[in-house]
Parts: sequence; structure tokens; C-alpha cells
Amino acid sequence: MDIGVGSFLFAQALTSKQARGSSHKGSRMSTIMSTIKAVSPLLVIGFVRLASVKGTDYQEHVTEYGVHWNFFFTLAFVSLLVGIVNVSSDKLSLAGLFIIFVYQLCLSKFGLAEYIIHHSRDNLFSQNREGILSIFGYAALFCVGAHLGNFILKPRPSMREWHTLFFQLLLLNAIAYALTLFSNEYIAPISRRMLNISYFFSVITLNIFTITMQLLVGIITPPKDNLILTAVNYNGLAMFLLANLGTGLVNLSMKTIYASDGVAFFILSVYIGAISVVSVILHQWKIQLKFW
Repeated sequence: MDIGVGSFLFAQALTSKQARGSSHKGSRMSTIMSTIKAVSPLLVIGFVRLASVKGTDYQEHVTEYGVHWNFFFTLAFVSLLVGIVNVSSDKLSLAGLFIIFVYQLCLSKFGLAEYIIHHSRDNLFSQNREGILSIFGYAALFCVGAHLGNFILKPRPSMREWHTLFFQLLLLNAIAYALTLFSNEYIAPISRRMLNISYFFSVITLNIFTITMQLLVGIITPPKDNLILTAVNYNGLAMFLLANLGTGLVNLSMKTIYASDGVAFFILSVYIGAISVVSVILHQWKIQLKFW
């Protein structure tokens, strides 16, 4: 889960409007209103999830996001923050690095890490401090992901240019991995709860490595569309919601911590198979579950 939420947001950033260079061009107020409209479904889903979790007494750990916060609120506020700032595509990485360095400085030198870990939950902000404060780390991650997406999505008519991209990504991956090791050893251990700089670089490392290996496969094998990947991408948020509902149903129906390896493997196979089948059917019937 910890690496999954960061990777989901990073993947979202790779193909975002910021990555495509199609950010809103109107006035600041029109940009804010347009962004609020775009994130409103996420806010609605976040409140629905909050009500359902509290109403069903569903198992939760407040140290993940807080008492009331959840990942849908994080997605909404990260999109809102990045949309309002509206940084040009070629400066997104600089913005992301600036945000994460300032945020880490606050964590390490100004007591923010101590506040997140040990402070009492005596008001609405402190009750949800993990979710609210980690927005800065997620926003930094989104900025870097969007800049990388903008770089990868540039037209490359010749195979030689794709080979060059492969080696460029290898170099970026090596740099990100070195920064992960350095920050984890000398700055702070990796923490998704705080979304610190070590977690930031670890998510970037994993995702650049994944993209690089996918590119390698695309270079050495004939181009071929992957039906399931295409179908899931066609309804990305809807499939993410379906996966969340599936996880909830499993957790409500059994104590997963006591499941044997065989039972766990069977449940995961059915879970993945069901999501894949639904996504393919929706894609084949050209049904896109998006209303904003």
C-alpha cells in the first residue's frame, strides 16, 4: 500500500494535463474554478469513503492519514495545489525539488517530524496531520512525475531516439537510486507517513525503473497493444475505485491476517481477474465512467 499510493499518483502525473503541456490558460480565478470542478468528484468520493468507513466500523489505522483523511482527499488537494500554482512544464521538476527540500527541512530542523509522530490529536488539524502535511510531499512527487511525462511523451520518429531515451532513463534511475540510498542513510529513513525526501526518491526510483524496463521490452519486441492495460487506462479512476471496493469487501468478509498462502493466492487471483474482466468489458463496449 505504501509504495502503491505514491506510484498511483506518479503514474497519474505522467499523463496529466501538466505533462501534456495543456494546463489551463485563463485567469487565476478561472483556473481555480476549473480545478475545483475537476477535483470535486474526488472530494465526493473521499467523503463517501469517510462515511462508509465510520459507519461500518471498518478497520483503519489513524497513523496512515489521520482520523478523517483518506487518499482521495490527498489526490484532490494535490491536483488543486498543482493546478492553482500552474507551473510551466519545463520547470515542474525544479518546483517539485524545491517543495520537497523545503518540506524536508521543516521535518528535520523545525520539529515537523516530531509533531507528526508524537503530537496529541486534540483538534481537527492534528487529528489529520499525516494526510494534510503529506500533501506537500505528494505535490512534489506529482511535479516531478509530470515533468518526466512531458519528457517521455515528446515525439520520437526514429528508433535511435528511443534507444537514447532508454539510456537517459537508465541514468536518471541510477541517480534517483543513489539519492534514495543517501537520503535514507543520512537524512531520514523512508517514511510514507510523513512523505519525506527518502520516500520521494524511492517512489521515483521504482517508477523510472518500471518505465525503463517497459521501454526495453518495447524496443526488443514488436509493438503490441496490451488489452488489459489499455482497458484499465480507459477507466483508470473507476478501476481504482473498484479495486478499493474489492479490498473492502474482502476485509469485511474475513480476517485476512489469518489466511493461508493458498487462500490468499486464490483471493488475489479472483480479485485481479474480476477487475481485469470488468475493465475489458467496459473498454470493449466503449463505456467510460467519467462525468467531469
